[in-house]
Amino acid sequence: MFSKKDDSLLCPFDKKACIKERCIGWQIGPLERTVDGVKQTTLEGNCFIIWDLLIKKAIANRADGTQVAVESFRNEMVQGSQLMHRLMAGGSKLISG
Repeated sequence: MFSKKDDSLLCPFDKKACIKERCIGWQIGPLERTVDGVKQTTLEGNCFIIWDLLIKKAIANRADGTQVAVESFRNEMVQGSQLMHRLMAGGSKLISG
């Protein structure tokens, strides 16, 4: 975890300075960032706990995005259905009248 003082990593287990590459929990993996609308992928080393949190956050964000899309689609279908009901109700009056 990052210390706000000097941006150095602190071990989540013993709260001492992280030993980075010498630690069994240090892992290097791809990290995707968007800078000025352009996606950039870099290899970055971090504690496995940080990677776990980043992965969980990405999964949660993806799920939120899917939920929003489904809700938007449902709202459009409801609006279309209501419009169709109004048109059919108005059309039956025109035909019978």
